Amino acid sequence: MRVLLAEDDAVARMKMERMLTKWGYEVVSVKEGPAALAILRGPDPPSLALLDWMMPKLDGMAVCRLIRKRQGALHTYVIMLTARGGAQDVYEAVESGADDYLVKPVVPDYLRSRLKIAHKVLDLQQQMASAREQMRQSTVIDAASGLIDRAGITTMLSHELLRTRHAGTPVGVVMAEVDHFRNLSETHGRPGANAVLREIARRLQSALRDSDKLGALDAGEFLIIAPACSNGRAGQLAERLRQCVAAPIAIQLPEKDPVEVPVSLSVTLSLGAFDVRSAAEADTTLVLSELQKTVQQAKREGFDRVCVVGGGPASSPSPSTPVERQESPQSTLEPALEPEAVA
Repeated sequence: MRVLLAEDDAVARMKMERMLTKWGYEVVSVKEGPAALAILRGPDPPSLALLDWMMPKLDGMAVCRLIRKRQGALHTYVIMLTARGGAQDVYEAVESGADDYLVKPVVPDYLRSRLKIAHKVLDLQQQMASAREQMRQSTVIDAASGLIDRAGITTMLSHELLRTRHAGTPVGVVMAEVDHFRNLSETHGRPGANAVLREIARRLQSALRDSDKLGALDAGEFLIIAPACSNGRAGQLAERLRQCVAAPIAIQLPEKDPVEVPVSLSVTLSLGAFDVRSAAEADTTLVLSELQKTVQQAKREGFDRVCVVGGGPASSPSPSTPVERQESPQSTLEPALEPEAVA
């Protein structure tokens, strides 16, 4: 790994350069702030930088602030070196954009331990960047629903599960299946069924945050990913989505008048919810498998309900209080509920 060492003291610079070289680093050393800034703004900057706070012409704090303003996806891990060790100094260094802070004279073993931490952070950033690129390349639109297709949404799920394991942020995952979807296709044909799917997708999307992700797993099957969803909230999200769809849908077929899908066809959802907690080892295959089992449980128990992985049924409509029908003769209906925060 290449590392930039910016230190104006010649003796300290030589000692540290020898240590870093001995540990296997390719060292690029400079003695002034402008030279450090030029390298970090260059076409192939080192991923790790040790910057002395006090340097001629441009100090380490200024260098750090300037690179943070212009830095793109690739993040340079900056360790600030200084003889100043007060609490206010540490605060100023972090505010400038530094990732770590070492007081001089630097103890070799302590420096090496901080470099190991830097390696872990940089490795995680590389994994996240690779996952984002894979997600970008695999994102294809599902023709029936107009949503991200199965490959794209499952790649996004893998990305969020990776974040959960490494960053400790929980994620809520919901699988939803349209009840009696085959009946819809038989009654209104594929164009009518696709129109229903697009309206369901619109309603689901309207109940989600900007950071949530919605995709189509198959015809009549949806997957919702809610990053940073507090533990226990995935079931609540699923219930809100169920209610949002449980209202009449009017479909518009080409060259035909709007047709309202009748109650007898049960345009409702059976949903499974999974709270994936911090540091969980669950992978994409396991999460999808558990959600599928839970959706099937909801269907066995009467459809139009939410079941939570490991928690049994979370909701079901009251048999004595059927969903009220609303008049919507010429256009699709607005969603039954307003969007709410999930986290």
